[in-house]
Amino acid sequence: MEEAASTNGVSEDTDDASEKHEEEELTFLEIPWEDVIFKYIMPCLPLQTKFQMRRVSKQCLEMMTLYFSISRTVNTCRIANKMTAGALSIMTKNNTGLHDLVLRNSKDWLTDPVLIPVLKQNQKLQRLDISNCSFVTNSSLQVLGVNCKNVRTVCLTDCHWVSVEGLTVLAFHCVNIESLDLTGCWGITDEAITLLAMQCKK
Repeated sequence: MEEAASTNGVSEDTDDASEKHEEEELTFLEIPWEDVIFKYIMPCLPLQTKFQMRRVSKQCLEMMTLYFSISRTVNTCRIANKMTAGALSIMTKNNTGLHDLVLRNSKDWLTDPVLIPVLKQNQKLQRLDISNCSFVTNSSLQVLGVNCKNVRTVCLTDCHWVSVEGLTVLAFHCVNIESLDLTGCWGITDEAITLLAMQCKK
């Protein structure tokens, strides 16, 4: 009888420990979002997966909306041919603190009306890469110059639309530029390059 009681006691203790363990388990969404998920998990996920997570549940949508709103980097170059203006809007519409905006090869969908609002609301931008984006114009460069005075790196490779006027705006307003790639920008003159070098001494 004593052995049976002892055995029952062990069984009850085991059950209690198991129940306690189950109670202590966390679901994915209970993990701290900003301190853990955003910092360590999100950087490892493809952009497509992040968009898929928005459709899982209302709480996942809330989490991803927050994630996009506080991200410091937007980089779509790996899936540029699959991106849309609407997708970029989802990623940037609530974000005012972007540091890096990499939209390289977005030649089929990136236009001034899509890019300009992002530039206007992200005055802390430090890097812009719109290489090989055919449908953007100097209007975007003018907005970049006026609104993003701390930009340090601008990549305009194969942006044949870049003109002397657009480059002049950057020269006078973005004096902190350290790197400017104008490969394939046929409309730029030596005088414009000289002016830029004089203004942007970094």
